[in-house]
Amino acid sequence: MKKKRFFPFLLGGGVFLVLWTIPLLFGCLGTKYLPDEKNISSEEPLVPSPSEPTITLLHQGNHITLPLEEYLYGVVAGEMPASFEPEALKAQAVAARTYTVNRSKSSNKDHPEADVCSDSTHCKAYLSPEELTQKFSKNPTDLEKIKQAVNSTKSQILVYNGEAITAVFHSTSSGMTENAEDVWGNPVPYLVSVPSEGEEASPRYTETKTFTILEFQEKINAGTKTVSFTENPQNWFSNWVRNESGSVKSVLLCETEFSGVELRSLLELRSANFMVEISDVITITTKGNGHGVGMSQYGANHLAKLGYTYDQILKKYYTGVEIATD
Repeated sequence: MKKKRFFPFLLGGGVFLVLWTIPLLFGCLGTKYLPDEKNISSEEPLVPSPSEPTITLLHQGNHITLPLEEYLYGVVAGEMPASFEPEALKAQAVAARTYTVNRSKSSNKDHPEADVCSDSTHCKAYLSPEELTQKFSKNPTDLEKIKQAVNSTKSQILVYNGEAITAVFHSTSSGMTENAEDVWGNPVPYLVSVPSEGEEASPRYTETKTFTILEFQEKINAGTKTVSFTENPQNWFSNWVRNESGSVKSVLLCETEFSGVELRSLLELRSANFMVEISDVITITTKGNGHGVGMSQYGANHLAKLGYTYDQILKKYYTGVEIATD
């Protein structure tokens, strides 16, 4: 009889205790542990933890501080087609992260209050969260593919002698990348010319531009050098010097020397690897798209299709580098 009286009492008291402590427990934990649409919304901006690196970005005239990894979503989406192979996208994510880390270690005179800007001709292209949503509204899986490339390589950067490298990249090479000194004047040990296969798949692999004689003269003399053009255009070009990739290192134009990089800028050519044909007009055919230094994006995608991993791709285009965690 005592057991019968004691057991119901204990059961009832236990249930009462549990029921009484549930609201107290959740009151101590707070509402963030309860299902709430607002708290779990994917639309809320990421808030970096104290240890998570951030960067300051100059975008459309505004200075924005945001987590580095979130910034990279916008960079990879702005710089490389989402249709590219996952390993190529990962290589792009590591290169872009490395470039940003390198830039953030010193002040830039063009935007001293920002680590980087969203001008692709100066730093790197960037799409804001709103622009990402709009661009991938019909193909949200493509955005997830880009985010996965960034997330799966989180904190990884390329280093040479223990320092983050200047991980420049370009769209399409001519079949070989360029030595840094042939483009910017100074040699860089990890930015040397290497073969780059599969470039023909790029829609920008070749381009032909035609100028009238007058148009050509005006474009050339719009620069810092003044050329005294002779009457016969067939005799204008001489002393062609090309580097190992085939790009124009220097050429005389009516006895005035120009580098291929200078002519590319003046004539708005896709690359410094070009051929000139002269008749009653001047026709220039280029191979490649971009400065040609560092990783070729179309070359990287070609390698990924062949089964190369992202680290193998990166070590092909950046000589002597290692992958480290920043």
